[in-house]
Amino acid sequence: MKKRLAVSLTIFISLLLLSQGLEIPEVVVYGEREIKVSPPEKPLLPFVRRDIKPTFKNPEPEVKEEKGEILSVPPDLRYFVQVGAGNIAGIEAGFFTQGSYFPQVIKGVYQSKWDRTEDYFEGAYSISPVDYIDVSIEYTTSLESGLRRYYLRPAFSFSIPELDFLGWFSYSGNGIVPGIGLGLHFPIAEITMNLKGSSFTGEAVWSRENFSIGVGLIDVLPVPVLRVILPHGFYINTMIKTGSIDSSFIPVNYLPFASENTYRFELGNDLAGAGYVFIPADTLHGGYVRLNAFPFRPEIYYFPSTKNVVAGLIGSQTFMNLYGRIGVRYSKSENLTGFADVFYNLNRHLSIGIYTGVSTNPFNFKAMLNVRYSSH
Repeated sequence: MKKRLAVSLTIFISLLLLSQGLEIPEVVVYGEREIKVSPPEKPLLPFVRRDIKPTFKNPEPEVKEEKGEILSVPPDLRYFVQVGAGNIAGIEAGFFTQGSYFPQVIKGVYQSKWDRTEDYFEGAYSISPVDYIDVSIEYTTSLESGLRRYYLRPAFSFSIPELDFLGWFSYSGNGIVPGIGLGLHFPIAEITMNLKGSSFTGEAVWSRENFSIGVGLIDVLPVPVLRVILPHGFYINTMIKTGSIDSSFIPVNYLPFASENTYRFELGNDLAGAGYVFIPADTLHGGYVRLNAFPFRPEIYYFPSTKNVVAGLIGSQTFMNLYGRIGVRYSKSENLTGFADVFYNLNRHLSIGIYTGVSTNPFNFKAMLNVRYSSH
């Protein structure tokens, strides 16, 4: 047994030693291996083509029809015509545009008295190509005396979170009149200034909740500023007005003291208010009462130094499709002036109305039929 194991071990060792001396030739394979990869087969998806129409400036929302077509809202066009008769007869016509045509107004007015003492033509044009630029041009000529008046008024404004700015100048035969409006707003304070030619107003106010106090300037005179909200709907309020009210809603000559800088101190509530008014240009001081609960807000003023009484009533009201506005002003020195404008909406595009105006010193009266049309 031992002899057989020794022989087997000798043969295994001999083969092992013999294999260490053998050389295995290197095998080289020439050629390229090609691997073919095929994507999985899937059905093709349908291709849908859509026409994209660019819109460079379209402030109005788009309207989509059921067919899938996209239409832009047309610009808003408004036309008006007024034809009147009375002591003053005339015609006024023009149109407003909005949207793609820019906000702009064009109007012409021809007016004449029957006795030919007042016979003139007025043309006006204004445009706002962007939100912060406005340009107005107006030209008036008297056909009898040849007197001409014109003005050009470009205006520029911008607003950022803490600053509001308005700058403009008016050029006419009397020269250039500059104007600047500035507002600075802080968390607890506010500063505002307005300059129109040589007329200046401004105020600096420190504010907390329901309470503001500060100092103001009207022309060159300092005045106190106080605004307080009291319990039970009462309030204390001071107002500095710049005397440069440009209102397309109400003619300026029906607003009490609209063309002059004024200062008011008022105590009141939701029903009525009473206060003190000061007009530096005329050095007038007086008291007034205002009724706040009425829709047309009547006011009455009394100035002891001149014993002059000024009463006014102004406002607007809407009922169903009927809309009206009214302005009446009585002054002991100027007598009575007033107007009423009432129109009825026949449909969403067309309205018809009557405008009447009267003054007693000098006497003027006219009643005008007006028609307004709007594309919207």
